[in-house]
Amino acid sequence: MKIFLILTITQIVIDVTILSLIATASAHIVVKETSVSVPSLMQQLEVKKLVIAYVLINCDLGYEEYVIDALKNIEDVKEIQGTFGAYDIIAKVDNSKMDTLRETITWKIRKIDRIRSTLTLMGIGGQEFRR
Repeated sequence: MKIFLILTITQIVIDVTILSLIATASAHIVVKETSVSVPSLMQQLEVKKLVIAYVLINCDLGYEEYVIDALKNIEDVKEIQGTFGAYDIIAKVDNSKMDTLRETITWKIRKIDRIRSTLTLMGIGGQEFRR
């Protein structure tokens, strides 16, 4: 008796879109009627880890919404939150390439009109936790 599981890949960026995978209890994955082992499949897929940065932003008084609206138009900006305290806004930015992430922060975020200063915190791979 074989047990079939449907796997969904959610937070992995790959070059090929996979709608669904069916895995058997014997640790093999069936993709379009071709059976391959899990380690073999992982070697075939180019899995890209995301580089994550948190950008703390100070803007001119009263222009928080203006800056947030501008941040919404930047593709690599995944989350934005207005804050109380030393900074006005925090933005989570990610990309699979460090150079692209750096360009996004330097040439897109920091160039938004009404931003006075930014502080960028880079995430450390392997030292994260999500619920």
